[in-house]
Amino acid sequence: MLNAEGTRFTPTKHAASVKFASERGIVPLKHHLIPRTKGFTASLPHLREKCPALYNIQLAFKSDDKV
Repeated sequence: MLNAEGTRFTPTKHAASVKFASERGIVPLKHHLIPRTKGFTASLPHLREKCPALYNIQLAFKSDDKV
């Protein structure tokens, strides 16, 4: 599983994400970090050799759900 943010959310990382977005004309996110794609892009050539398909699955949980 690949986490789009690639790291844990902290106030320092959020500030860096907002700066990154502002410098590139991207709308800053309030509660998430801007996704970084360098690792994913670097892995694509290797995935194409090994995997016949690549799926995007997003999960969401309500805060009152019992896990």
